[in-house]
Amino acid sequence: MARREFQMPGVLRQNGPRPYWYIRYRVKILVGKNHIQRKERWHKLGYCDEMTKREALRLRDELMRSVNREVYTIQSHIPFEDFVKIYKREHIPTLSVGAQADFAALNWPLLIV
Repeated sequence: MARREFQMPGVLRQNGPRPYWYIRYRVKILVGKNHIQRKERWHKLGYCDEMTKREALRLRDELMRSVNREVYTIQSHIPFEDFVKIYKREHIPTLSVGAQADFAALNWPLLIV
């Protein structure tokens, strides 16, 4: 199993006519069949005149909770047709004979979109 990654970026301030709080973090993106690439994302948390830095830190924590659990989100990037093939190849043989007969009776091409 791969090592879990944990990110907790600092809240940064973008100066300009109307300053705002933002964070930079990296997400994994599936670019090939088995190739994952990391890309940097900037996320704007809010304007400095509308929220304090403490509120921006709370928003960062909420966002990073979902980003740090990305071990599970990569798996949802597989096409459904590939998922059905893997399911048929790896899961159905582990079932009982009766359950395998039920799956054999299903019309699998209808499940593939």
